Amino acid sequence: MTPADGDEGSTSRRRLLQAGGIAALALGAAGLGGSPGSIPGGSNTSEAETPTPTPVPADQRAIEYGETVQGTVDAGDERDPEHDGLAEPVSVAGSAGDRIAVEAASQAFDARLVVTGPDGKLVGQSATDERARLELRLPTDGEYTIWVGSRDGSATGEYTLSLRQTGERVKGEAIGYGTRTTGTVTGQHTDPVFGNVATPRDFDGSEGDEILALVVSDDLDPFLLLVGPDGSTVDVTENDDTNTTRIETVLPADGEYRLWVGTHDSARLGDYELTLEQTGSYAGGENLHTIAYGQTREGEIDRSDRRDPVRYGVAEPVTFEGNRNDWIRLDLTSEAVDTYLVLVDEQGTAVASDDDSGAGTNSRIETVLPDDGVYTAWAGTYSGDDTGAYELSLAKHGAVPGSTRDLRSIEPGTWAVGYVDADDPSDPVRDGLAEPVTLTGKADDGVRVVMGTDVFDSFLVLVGPDGSVVGSDDSPAAEASELTATLPSDGAYTVWAGSYTGSATGVYTLAVEER
Repeated sequence: MTPADGDEGSTSRRRLLQAGGIAALALGAAGLGGSPGSIPGGSNTSEAETPTPTPVPADQRAIEYGETVQGTVDAGDERDPEHDGLAEPVSVAGSAGDRIAVEAASQAFDARLVVTGPDGKLVGQSATDERARLELRLPTDGEYTIWVGSRDGSATGEYTLSLRQTGERVKGEAIGYGTRTTGTVTGQHTDPVFGNVATPRDFDGSEGDEILALVVSDDLDPFLLLVGPDGSTVDVTENDDTNTTRIETVLPADGEYRLWVGTHDSARLGDYELTLEQTGSYAGGENLHTIAYGQTREGEIDRSDRRDPVRYGVAEPVTFEGNRNDWIRLDLTSEAVDTYLVLVDEQGTAVASDDDSGAGTNSRIETVLPDDGVYTAWAGTYSGDDTGAYELSLAKHGAVPGSTRDLRSIEPGTWAVGYVDADDPSDPVRDGLAEPVTLTGKADDGVRVVMGTDVFDSFLVLVGPDGSVVGSDDSPAAEASELTATLPSDGAYTVWAGSYTGSATGVYTLAVEER
């Protein structure tokens, strides 16, 4: 997408600050944000009984498997990191592979559930209705946060929260090509990506199969989600407020696929008719699978490609190996399409994304890799549906000095990379998770401090040697946090680098300019 005329300042900020703000923070510009992807799965909740609620204090802060608890969302609660809505954070300890079912209900508001992982990234969220449900498979060991809030993000009142550990992945009823069958959405299950009430139907497919899945229902506001053998989203339908919905796509691999047949409105349950047809076979374009530092390679976004885990647009996944602190640049260019580029780590968590920071409508990401591992660059389009040839380049500027974790000091006239993690302390202003970075200065020194990140909405606090607050800033999510101050005395100052929510974690860049 080409920026509108007259928006040159905003465009330069976005182009200079990518996912951690490497180039921009050296120059003192601002940044942009990204969003995470989804966790595949599905759970069988039929064998578990809902325990009897236990009276608890208004501020509910923890829950265990098998419990149903009561709490209250009030004006003193925090804001969830996905929608920035008023919500109560309830913690639960989980292990990798645990399959869980979460349900919230309130007579005071239409409930919404958001679940974030030990790293603060989104794991899943529910559809919004009077009764919110979510079924998940946990990706890692650690402490998860269930955010209980309302659809409008401002309502308060009492709620009931239930958490169950479920059994193995529920087996969907089988369907084959050339079949027209009927079924019922009962509200027993929710899809693993969007949290819509849905029923799973399984079928075997082969790479290159062109398929049509069609749902007709007078009862539902129908919804279709196609999940691949590896749990990734292959395709999803939009809400067009009719009694029919369809998916026409090309299967990316051999294996068992799952169609989630559901409803956008959980109050509308009932019967549906599902048709599944193989309409042809597609050889696909030139698929690009891997790239290495220093390479420029060609590929083609085509109908056989999957959908990226962040925007769910058709995109080609290209993997590369990287190390923590690698300072990299990815360029996605095309004469055929308006490009869009997404970078995710091994867990599918978004590291960075970009629309048009390259020349014209081309995409560019500059960032510092937070960990060792295999990363995936999803080469896609702004529309999410266009196809065409492209070039992808990967360059390594070098390694950023020091560790991206536990940044503890910075000097005027320099910039550095840090990482807010769950072991960091809380800042003295908002009591939010933040990294304390020492800055030594003298009375009457003028400084400009800029914090940028593509992972969360940043929040910056500068505290003096005597513990008094010198300044703080929270800019919009698409901007860097920035504060300018004249230091009141000699001594060691503390720059607290954190997030607006107070709970998010991830990589960031910090720059200090002398003024």
